Amino acid sequence: MSHGSAPPARRRGWLVAVLVVAALLGGCQARPPAGPPPSTEAAGQHQPPTLRFAGQKPTRTNPFLLAGGLTVFTGEHRGGGRFSVQVLNKDGEPQRVLFLASGRYRGSTGLGLGGGIYRLAISASTPWTVEVIQPRGRPGAALPQRYRGAGDGLVGPFHVDRNLRVDAEHDGQGDVTVELLSAQGPSLYFLVEETGRFKVSKTAADLEPGDYYLNIEADGTWRLALSEPANDGAGSR
Repeated sequence: MSHGSAPPARRRGWLVAVLVVAALLGGCQARPPAGPPPSTEAAGQHQPPTLRFAGQKPTRTNPFLLAGGLTVFTGEHRGGGRFSVQVLNKDGEPQRVLFLASGRYRGSTGLGLGGGIYRLAISASTPWTVEVIQPRGRPGAALPQRYRGAGDGLVGPFHVDRNLRVDAEHDGQGDVTVELLSAQGPSLYFLVEETGRFKVSKTAADLEPGDYYLNIEADGTWRLALSEPANDGAGSR
């Protein structure tokens, strides 16, 4: 297994886009929660609504609008067979495979996307759901922190002043990656790329002070211990 306030003209453009997409969503599976529509300013602190899609057969969702920045996708598959989800741009061009699994599955992944209109392409023959959130204004947790889970997941945000040490363990048999993301969504690099059962320590040095996330892709149980060591000049990854 990648956001200050907009000027008045930009806000007006976003409002027009929101109204256009609202009309498109008349028959869509997306079910944002009731209530007044929040701002879609890409770099602001306003929380866009959660989008939810559901079905039990292959489909392309109707278009939906993203404000831009970090977007978190959570997929669940409750039957047998293949389950895959891709995010497409407004022209229907694939941007990234979000989930690819067989049988029952639940997992999350974070991705940095520009503001605009997107769709999802889902391949499945049994019930599935996909939830899309755009986290904004969440304070990063102070280090040290510990996380654990099974399968694909996203952890954070956590705050780093300069260096990040990740002690990772995995109990499964397949490939494992741990990807470092900024709070705005862009992928920085992969800290861990291993296979099978392992224990490993990796350090990301000389980071810009700020909040970060980790994307984990795995098929087994994993544990992460995050800390901020003193800068020793090693600059290792």
